[in-house]
Amino acid sequence: MVEINFLERSKKNIVPYILVVLLVLLLGITVVGLQWQVSYQEEQLSSYKDQLNANLEEQRNLENIEGIQNQRQTLKEQVNEVELSIFPTLSILDKMIILLPEKAYFENYTFTIQDGLYLDIRVESVEQVAAYTNILEMQNFVEVVDVSTINQTDSGYIASLYVALNEQSLTEEASDNDD
Repeated sequence: MVEINFLERSKKNIVPYILVVLLVLLLGITVVGLQWQVSYQEEQLSSYKDQLNANLEEQRNLENIEGIQNQRQTLKEQVNEVELSIFPTLSILDKMIILLPEKAYFENYTFTIQDGLYLDIRVESVEQVAAYTNILEMQNFVEVVDVSTINQTDSGYIASLYVALNEQSLTEEASDNDD
């Protein structure tokens, strides 16, 4: 027997289902792609931050090195200035000792670049003080000799002298003696 069905079978429309599945699939792929992009961009940002920090550290190091080089240059200049302004103090002392009268010696010897040379000498007579000041005034490196005081003691006299020195002449004479 053959069955005949007069009821019409309706065709099911699967197109909306296919479209929904495709849309969900497309939406899933988009979400995964966006998450991958976000992750990649975060890694790039982290890499750029690390590179920025490294560059800032290197810049600080370079600034420190530049500062040190500037300090070094300043120190070199200061050393050169000091070397140019150094008095040959040992040479001065040697000269002053050589010029002392016989049986005379220093009680006090004070020399500074700012104040000059102050001497206290012990001598046997006032004539020796006069002779010493005379011989000092004849030296090229001596500009002025002032006798401040002469005090008599049991063993002779103590004379206080101020000696103004000519820096250039003294330096030249000291360099001549060194050669």
